[in-house]
Amino acid sequence: MRSLIFSLFLALMFLSQVRAEVKKVAILPFKINASQDLSYVRQGVQDMLSSRLFVPGKVVTVDPEEVRQALQEIKGSLNPEIVRKLGQKLGVDYVVWGSVSVLGSYISLDARVQPVKEGSPVTFYTEVKD
Repeated sequence: MRSLIFSLFLALMFLSQVRAEVKKVAILPFKINASQDLSYVRQGVQDMLSSRLFVPGKVVTVDPEEVRQALQEIKGSLNPEIVRKLGQKLGVDYVVWGSVSVLGSYISLDARVQPVKEGSPVTFYTEVKD
């Protein structure tokens, strides 16, 4: 998890250096793929990333509650185009979204940083055992 947060942080710091302006980021709740109820992880990952990716003067994150309210209007599953439109509605530069999957003793976390204006998402992945 630390390596994913560090990778996301580096990507956002790099992107904020491309232009001197502050970058605004929305973190979506991550999709949970697990046989057990891990709904608390869904909000926990969103809240944790929102607080840890915030860098005064460089990266500003949207309040998770504002993101959750905007998501209520989305129908169907998320894809890059829907995520981009959601980012436009929220007035952000980037949207971070992804999933947490649990299979036996393995947990994987997949995350994407989706540019809102143009470009393809940057994907990050980490896997841990136990």
